[in-house]
Amino acid sequence: MIKDSADRSPLFENAQATDLTRFIVFDPDMDERAVAAGYEEAAKRLASSVTGKPVDDLILMPLLFLWRQAIELILKATIRDLCKIRRARGENQDELKTEKVAVRAPPQSK
Repeated sequence: MIKDSADRSPLFENAQATDLTRFIVFDPDMDERAVAAGYEEAAKRLASSVTGKPVDDLILMPLLFLWRQAIELILKATIRDLCKIRRARGENQDELKTEKVAVRAPPQSK
């Protein structure tokens, strides 16, 4: 259990669950990077529960899924950011257009 603010992830600083009515928080403006940070935080918490016993093998696939989701979302956001930078620098190749990038790296649905 988290004891003080120094132990809290930055992800939860603005949405602290102080009672059960605020336990599940959804922010409609949450971007892909924030969702990726949530997956990363969940993966770290799950990994911290590993005791080295055979029963821990049961959490391997969920742990890998969480890490994969975090990596995938960060990669997609980074691809879109880099294409945007290239467009801002004057490059106008067809594959850099926003619509084309969205097809190749669709954003996380809200």
